[in-house]
Amino acid sequence: MNRIEETLRRIRPLGPAVARDARFALPIPKDGLGQLGRLVERLRSIYSGRRVGTPLRKLLLIAAADHGIGRHGVSRYPQASTAELVRDVLAGRAAVARIAPRLQVRAVVVDFGLAADFAPNGTGWAEFDQRRVAPGTQDLSEGPAMSRETALRSVSAGMEALEHWRRGWDVDLLGTGNLGLGASISACAIAAALTGRPLGDLLGCEGPAGASGASAASRIDLVRKALERTEIDPDDAIGVLAEYGGLEIGALAGAALAAAANGIPVLLDGAVSAAAAAVAAALSPASRGYFIASHRGGLPAHGALLEHMGLEPLLRLDLDLGEGAGAVLAMDLVEAAWELGGTPSAA
Repeated sequence: MNRIEETLRRIRPLGPAVARDARFALPIPKDGLGQLGRLVERLRSIYSGRRVGTPLRKLLLIAAADHGIGRHGVSRYPQASTAELVRDVLAGRAAVARIAPRLQVRAVVVDFGLAADFAPNGTGWAEFDQRRVAPGTQDLSEGPAMSRETALRSVSAGMEALEHWRRGWDVDLLGTGNLGLGASISACAIAAALTGRPLGDLLGCEGPAGASGASAASRIDLVRKALERTEIDPDDAIGVLAEYGGLEIGALAGAALAAAANGIPVLLDGAVSAAAAAVAAALSPASRGYFIASHRGGLPAHGALLEHMGLEPLLRLDLDLGEGAGAVLAMDLVEAAWELGGTPSAA
């Protein structure tokens, strides 16, 4: 049995939350915690009697890869390369780098598909890992982004990464983020394929934050061209990933599945993380119960993907960073929820 099949076999459907000992009950009215209370119930189901205390052991996995569609120059960073974005993040020149250390979040940036050779300049707030599956993807508007075999290898690589970074350090909470020029176009194409929603609902009148006019029109045209060049079975998750995905999207899907198999909740960041989770949920419907939406960003496709998975975002901040900042911000909220309503073993 290969790694993917074995991981899918280990994902258990969530059952009822483990009952909480009355000694630890707080004088809170019924439903007084609102969405926070529902989050507590989800966490208790996921942890299912494990000894999970606070502070939670939090890991942020930022997956990096290049996209062939990025050559069309419709990125919000037209003068940059994905490798430069990775270098900036590792050097601390990113919002997530300011937030994560303060919240005691261990972070790793993983190269799953950078087109250029890359080596970090020393170590900083985050660690670096190289698990390159391929040097980026092909132009999804002209043909499949990758072969089916490559798509499967990207999912497996994400599983391997999660298993590696939790070894000897039992992760209680995983956050996902991404770095990759053109990734939002890939996420929109995946959203269209899996949700069946029209492009106007996914990209909006202006497209992603920072895109307007000709740039937004170009994005819509590229996604439409990708969708029109072939018919895709929405039930074939690997087929959807191969046609429209990125290597980091496949890897994040794999990491999310591995987390679910190990009873670890997964905090999703932006639209790309949500697209990866939707692929994972298509491969294993039971995994959906382990996913928590940190926030809802400005790209309409993000909201469409969350609705498709039945996830209610914890925060509404209109963030459009993708690097994991939203997931990190929500980690503090998840930790607070567990402190308020966790099982006795967490007290």
